Amino acid sequence: MTGFSWWIVLAAQQANASPLVQFVPLILIFVLFYFMIIRPQRKREREHQAMLNSLRRGDKIITASGIHGEVSALTPDSVVVEIAPKVKVTMLRSAITHITNRTGSASVAEEVEVSEETEETSSSSPSSKSKKKKK
Repeated sequence: MTGFSWWIVLAAQQANASPLVQFVPLILIFVLFYFMIIRPQRKREREHQAMLNSLRRGDKIITASGIHGEVSALTPDSVVVEIAPKVKVTMLRSAITHITNRTGSASVAEEVEVSEETEETSSSSPSSKSKKKKK
């Protein structure tokens, strides 16, 4: 059989198939989309909402636009963030993407920075240690 005649035979066989069999690939695609796209997205949304609900005054945050700041006041829909000394910005809670440091607890990023600094100071000479302290 040539390639074209094979497609004709296949089309004729599918025409005789029941309507339920014809929808099986569509159902499989929907199931695949659910487990690979919809379900993980809902999980991320729930985690983000839980993070926003757990915001406290004094938390260090990062916004969607990349602004780093500290939460100074909270309202149900918005947050007042101090981005520099005496510079406060009011923004929606949904603009917050990460909490980098909780009040009284160090984040993983800070722990990595501290461990890198201790490795640098232990491997460097005493004169370079004094230079780093002056900065």
